[in-house]
Amino acid sequence: MRRPDHLGERARRRVLWLAGAASLGLIPACVSGTVAPLPPPPTTIPGVTATTAADFTGVSIGGVSGQTTTTTVAVGPGNATISGTVNGPQGPVAGATVDAQRVTDAGTADATVTTAANGGFTIGGILGGRYRVRAWRAPDMALTNPVVFFLSDNENHQLQLQMQQYTGTQVQYALAPSPPVVDQPANLEVQVTQTAVGNDGVVRSQGTPNVGVTLTGSSNWTVQTPNPVTTDSNGQAGWQLVCTSVGSQPISVQLDTGAVYPLQGMAPCVYPPPATTTTTSPFTTSTTSPGSSPPTSTTTTTRGKRG
Repeated sequence: MRRPDHLGERARRRVLWLAGAASLGLIPACVSGTVAPLPPPPTTIPGVTATTAADFTGVSIGGVSGQTTTTTVAVGPGNATISGTVNGPQGPVAGATVDAQRVTDAGTADATVTTAANGGFTIGGILGGRYRVRAWRAPDMALTNPVVFFLSDNENHQLQLQMQQYTGTQVQYALAPSPPVVDQPANLEVQVTQTAVGNDGVVRSQGTPNVGVTLTGSSNWTVQTPNPVTTDSNGQAGWQLVCTSVGSQPISVQLDTGAVYPLQGMAPCVYPPPATTTTTSPFTTSTTSPGSSPPTSTTTTTRGKRG
């Protein structure tokens, strides 16, 4: 049996309804002809937003009332005095420079004088405050640790300034290992310098090149590298040597000028540390102890009873 065509029936009914609605003017009917053109696009295009830094070069800022001041530290005039004597290794020193520096939060100010024939000096008419005092005589003497103190407004502060000698040839050394070990190589380095005091009171040392240097001293040293040698551009020279006996073994450096400089404070030669021997039993462990005597080897074995 044939099934009814419901979809076709619906389509026919819709066509009839549309035709009737069009005849009654309810919906516009389709007519032949051309399609009306679309309206033209808008003639204005939104502008592009750009951001640029403001230019303040032409802007002037008005001044304000006030006063610009500059702080200058002064050492005088005042009612205080610093006086005393400058001494060297041989006594009072004439012609030495004494510098009294007044120290404040804002800076420093200096008063400088030269000592008289008896080593005396006086710095008068200065302000009170905190002072740092130095003394020197170029090129050979200086007080390297300044004297620091507080000076009262009406005080006469007395000082005794002791300078040290800083001139001529100096020899420093370094030894590795230290202490040196008997029958084992050690490296010895020395530096020959010339020391002088500058006009500013600063002590400076400079290596002396091309100086002939010879090791001398105890016969219990064996030098394994050339001896004598010549210092390099930094005033340095070195050797490899072996100490052959335990204890203090003096050694010196002799320069080609004939001057001899003992190397003070060198550690005594020592025996090598003994080898450690450990023996383990079920009950006892014995270990040798290092000492200053020649190395020995000791083994102790203890056996326990079996129950």
